[in-house]
Amino acid sequence: MIFTLEDWQNILVTVWLQLHFCFILYFVEGEHIRITLFLEKITGSKKKFLEIWCLSIAGIFSGYLAYYFLKMLIISYKFQERSEGADEILIWIPQISVSLGSAIFFTCVVHQLILKIFSKKNA
Repeated sequence: MIFTLEDWQNILVTVWLQLHFCFILYFVEGEHIRITLFLEKITGSKKKFLEIWCLSIAGIFSGYLAYYFLKMLIISYKFQERSEGADEILIWIPQISVSLGSAIFFTCVVHQLILKIFSKKNA
């Protein structure tokens, strides 16, 4: 079986969505290795400040991506854009998962930012 470009796109979108949900789970549990390795060396109010700063930057970038993924989805839906190839599926159908995953990740980052800002402990 020979995969077309659209087949690979559908496979990659599915894999990306699954990895995105796994990343959200690890992100909420505080087990993301890069963040943990960087922030475990710092204590006190500096650690809280850096966590808020990192979450703010992540919130800005994830909000930017979520906004433009949703905008891309709406434009594809309005124009009824179709994929090239034998199957000619509507492009907005696989874009739903990317837009939904990005919006959920943005919500997760903002939620963690609010929790971190209003938490009383510094550690």
